[in-house]
Amino acid sequence: MKLNLSKVIVNEKLHQLNDSLHCYYFNNLQNAEELLALVKSPDSEFPNCTILDSTHLLSLFQIQQACTKAYLNQLNKKMKSKSIYTEILLSFSHNTSISEAFKHFGLSKKTREIIVIIEGDRLSEIRDYIKGDYNELEFNSDLKFIRKAFGVTDADKVERCVIAASALQGY
Repeated sequence: MKLNLSKVIVNEKLHQLNDSLHCYYFNNLQNAEELLALVKSPDSEFPNCTILDSTHLLSLFQIQQACTKAYLNQLNKKMKSKSIYTEILLSFSHNTSISEAFKHFGLSKKTREIIVIIEGDRLSEIRDYIKGDYNELEFNSDLKFIRKAFGVTDADKVERCVIAASALQGY
Protein backbone atom coordinates (compact mmCIF):
# COMPACT_ATOMS: atom_id res chain seq x y z
CA MET A 1 0.00 0.00 0.00
CA LYS A 2 1.32 3.40 -0.91
CA LEU A 3 0.76 5.99 1.79
CA ASN A 4 1.40 9.56 0.84
CA LEU A 5 2.62 10.68 4.25
CA SER A 6 3.11 14.31 3.26
CA LYS A 7 -0.61 14.82 2.83
CA VAL A 8 -1.25 13.25 6.21
CA ILE A 9 1.50 14.70 8.33
CA VAL A 10 3.42 17.54 6.78
CA ASN A 11 1.86 20.68 5.43
CA GLU A 12 3.46 22.40 2.44
CA LYS A 13 5.36 24.95 4.54
CA LEU A 14 7.18 22.18 6.40
CA HIS A 15 7.75 19.93 3.44
CA GLN A 16 11.35 20.40 2.30
CA LEU A 17 11.66 17.63 -0.28
CA ASN A 18 10.56 18.07 -3.89
CA ASP A 19 8.19 15.12 -3.80
CA SER A 20 6.13 13.57 -1.07
CA LEU A 21 7.20 10.81 1.27
CA HIS A 22 5.84 7.36 0.56
CA CYS A 23 5.65 4.43 2.91
CA TYR A 24 5.90 0.83 1.66
CA TYR A 25 5.45 -2.35 3.68
CA PHE A 26 7.17 -5.66 2.84
CA ASN A 27 6.88 -8.92 4.75
CA ASN A 28 8.48 -12.35 4.31
CA LEU A 29 11.78 -10.57 3.70
CA GLN A 30 14.32 -13.08 2.39
CA ASN A 31 17.42 -10.90 1.95
CA ALA A 32 17.76 -8.77 5.07
CA GLU A 33 21.51 -9.38 5.33
CA GLU A 34 22.09 -8.47 1.68
CA LEU A 35 19.85 -5.40 1.99
CA LEU A 36 21.72 -4.29 5.11
CA ALA A 37 25.03 -4.49 3.23
CA LEU A 38 23.56 -2.45 0.35
CA VAL A 39 22.29 0.24 2.69
CA LYS A 40 25.63 0.50 4.50
CA SER A 41 27.72 0.62 1.32
CA PRO A 42 28.65 4.15 0.21
CA ASP A 43 29.01 2.90 -3.39
CA SER A 44 25.60 1.23 -3.48
CA GLU A 45 23.03 2.18 -6.09
CA PHE A 46 20.29 1.50 -3.57
CA PRO A 47 18.17 4.67 -3.22
CA ASN A 48 18.43 6.79 -0.08
CA CYS A 49 15.54 5.95 2.21
CA THR A 50 14.61 4.97 5.75
CA ILE A 51 14.21 1.23 6.30
CA LEU A 52 12.51 0.25 9.54
CA ASP A 53 11.86 -3.08 11.22
CA SER A 54 8.07 -2.88 11.26
CA THR A 55 7.78 -5.25 14.24
CA HIS A 56 9.35 -2.50 16.36
CA LEU A 57 6.62 -0.01 15.45
CA LEU A 58 3.09 0.33 16.78
CA SER A 59 1.04 2.47 14.42
CA LEU A 60 0.82 4.83 11.48
CA PHE A 61 0.57 7.67 13.98
CA GLN A 62 4.03 6.77 15.30
CA ILE A 63 5.39 7.00 11.73
CA GLN A 64 3.64 10.32 11.19
CA GLN A 65 5.04 11.72 14.44
CA ALA A 66 8.61 10.68 13.59
CA CYS A 67 8.46 12.12 10.06
CA THR A 68 6.97 15.37 11.32
CA LYS A 69 9.65 15.69 13.98
CA ALA A 70 12.41 15.02 11.44
CA TYR A 71 11.03 17.68 9.09
CA LEU A 72 10.71 20.21 11.90
CA ASN A 73 14.33 19.51 12.87
CA GLN A 74 15.37 20.04 9.26
CA LEU A 75 13.33 23.23 8.93
CA ASN A 76 14.77 24.63 12.18
CA LYS A 77 18.31 23.50 11.32
CA LYS A 78 18.42 21.26 14.40
CA MET A 79 19.05 17.92 12.74
CA LYS A 80 21.24 15.55 14.73
CA SER A 81 22.20 13.61 11.61
CA LYS A 82 23.40 14.41 8.09
CA SER A 83 20.38 13.04 6.21
CA ILE A 84 16.63 13.45 6.51
CA TYR A 85 16.28 9.67 6.27
CA THR A 86 18.56 9.08 9.25
CA GLU A 87 16.78 11.89 11.07
CA ILE A 88 13.45 10.10 10.51
CA LEU A 89 14.88 6.89 11.97
CA LEU A 90 16.35 8.80 14.91
CA SER A 91 12.98 10.45 15.54
CA PHE A 92 11.49 7.08 16.51
CA SER A 93 13.90 6.81 19.42
CA HIS A 94 13.49 8.01 22.98
CA ASN A 95 17.15 9.08 23.16
CA THR A 96 19.53 10.96 20.87
CA SER A 97 21.87 8.08 20.06
CA ILE A 98 21.85 7.34 16.34
CA SER A 99 23.42 3.91 16.90
CA GLU A 100 20.69 3.04 19.43
CA ALA A 101 18.03 4.18 16.95
CA PHE A 102 19.49 1.92 14.25
CA LYS A 103 19.67 -0.95 16.75
CA HIS A 104 16.07 -0.56 17.91
CA PHE A 105 14.27 0.50 14.74
CA GLY A 106 16.51 -0.13 11.76
CA LEU A 107 17.05 -3.11 9.55
CA SER A 108 18.96 -6.06 11.02
CA LYS A 109 20.03 -9.46 9.69
CA LYS A 110 17.02 -11.04 11.41
CA THR A 111 14.39 -8.58 10.12
CA ARG A 112 11.52 -10.21 8.23
CA GLU A 113 9.09 -7.25 7.96
CA ILE A 114 10.12 -3.78 6.85
CA ILE A 115 8.65 -0.38 6.21
CA VAL A 116 10.49 1.74 3.67
CA ILE A 117 10.02 5.51 3.79
CA ILE A 118 11.26 7.22 0.65
CA GLU A 119 10.90 10.49 -1.24
CA GLY A 120 8.57 10.20 -4.21
CA ASP A 121 6.67 7.26 -5.65
CA ARG A 122 9.66 4.97 -6.20
CA LEU A 123 8.24 1.54 -5.45
CA SER A 124 9.48 0.02 -8.71
CA GLU A 125 12.98 1.33 -8.00
CA ILE A 126 13.27 -0.22 -4.53
CA ARG A 127 11.34 -3.38 -5.35
CA ASP A 128 14.22 -4.66 -7.47
CA TYR A 129 16.38 -4.85 -4.35
CA ILE A 130 13.87 -6.26 -1.86
CA LYS A 131 13.15 -9.99 -1.87
CA GLY A 132 9.89 -9.99 0.02
CA ASP A 133 6.17 -9.55 -0.42
CA TYR A 134 4.84 -6.03 -0.94
CA ASN A 135 1.57 -5.75 1.00
CA GLU A 136 -0.91 -3.48 2.69
CA LEU A 137 0.62 -1.74 5.69
CA GLU A 138 0.11 -3.71 8.88
CA PHE A 139 1.70 -3.74 12.29
CA ASN A 140 2.68 -7.07 13.82
CA SER A 141 4.28 -5.31 16.75
CA ASP A 142 6.66 -7.12 19.07
CA LEU A 143 5.20 -5.61 22.23
CA LYS A 144 7.70 -7.37 24.49
CA PHE A 145 10.59 -5.76 22.60
CA ILE A 146 8.92 -2.34 22.46
CA ARG A 147 8.02 -2.34 26.16
CA LYS A 148 11.59 -3.30 27.08
CA ALA A 149 13.20 -0.76 24.71
CA PHE A 150 11.09 2.11 26.09
CA GLY A 151 10.85 0.87 29.69
CA VAL A 152 7.04 0.75 29.60
CA THR A 153 5.46 -1.36 32.33
CA ASP A 154 1.77 -0.59 31.77
CA ALA A 155 0.59 -2.66 28.79
CA ASP A 156 -2.47 -0.45 28.28
CA LYS A 157 -0.37 2.69 27.77
CA VAL A 158 2.36 1.40 25.46
CA GLU A 159 1.56 3.53 22.42
CA ARG A 160 1.04 6.73 24.43
CA CYS A 161 4.31 6.21 26.32
CA VAL A 162 6.28 5.41 23.14
CA ILE A 163 4.90 8.43 21.26
CA ALA A 164 5.54 10.73 24.22
CA ALA A 165 9.08 9.44 24.76
CA SER A 166 9.93 9.89 21.07
CA ALA A 167 8.34 13.33 20.89
CA LEU A 168 10.22 14.53 23.97
CA GLN A 169 13.55 13.07 22.91
CA GLY A 170 16.35 15.47 23.74
CA TYR A 171 14.28 17.63 26.09
